[in-house]
Amino acid sequence: MMDFTEKMSIKNIVLLLDRKNQDYVKILQGMMTVGFVNEEKMKTTKLGEKIFKVLKMTLKQIQDEIEEIAF
Repeated sequence: MMDFTEKMSIKNIVLLLDRKNQDYVKILQGMMTVGFVNEEKMKTTKLGEKIFKVLKMTLKQIQDEIEEIAF
């Protein structure tokens, strides 16, 4: 996925997390562990009747930290 984002010159990935999801806290912790942060400009957004938390990952800073592991 990181190769794809680099080839497509994608700078940010935005994730919308349903606040009523029963695993909200687990998902939020997991996403923050891999590099997502709270979006400061728009903390939540409403689509239809659902309210979503907005998380953002800036890829330009992370590209240098990617390490390829042989299995």
